Amino acid sequence: MKNEEIIEHVKAKHEKIKSYIEKGIDNGYNVVLVHLTGPGAFQKPNYLGVSPSFYNAKRYKDKILAEFDANPGKYVYGILLGKQPGGFYLVCIEIDFDNSECNKKARARLEETLKKYGIHYYLETTISGSYHIFIKLDGLSKTIQNITKLSFTDECMKSKDGKPVNGIRVLGTSGNSTMTFNNGIVYN
Repeated sequence: MKNEEIIEHVKAKHEKIKSYIEKGIDNGYNVVLVHLTGPGAFQKPNYLGVSPSFYNAKRYKDKILAEFDANPGKYVYGILLGKQPGGFYLVCIEIDFDNSECNKKARARLEETLKKYGIHYYLETTISGSYHIFIKLDGLSKTIQNITKLSFTDECMKSKDGKPVNGIRVLGTSGNSTMTFNNGIVYN
């Protein structure tokens, strides 16, 4: 889907997407508006003038919904990962290799492990064919807080600025990061 198609889709599904934003906030998630247009689109959150470390979607719910309503087609939504206003933690494992077969193999292996240990998760396929695996946790141990990447195999890498990098990142374990939702925006 091209950016222009996504913008038109978001405008057409405005009320549905707004309901996802509202439901997410009501369920204790730190939902944040994310720019759909302009430089850094899909990666540029709007924290409504508040520092990410002080951002609390529950507190700013009316302002978030008003901003979304006032600017149809300007925003999509995401979640500020880490500790949520509902008291739990949300972590995202991003699988993003240059090779789609590597993405599928890594996803299958990770899902197998999560199922083996009875860990509930939400899987999302992105526009580019990579994956986001969201995991809700009661807390973060020191060990989990130090995990930022997962190893997979040497054959599966991602090229960034011409250099090979690991294609599996763990987000929300330390520091602030926002993950934009695709399934609730592009595919519905």
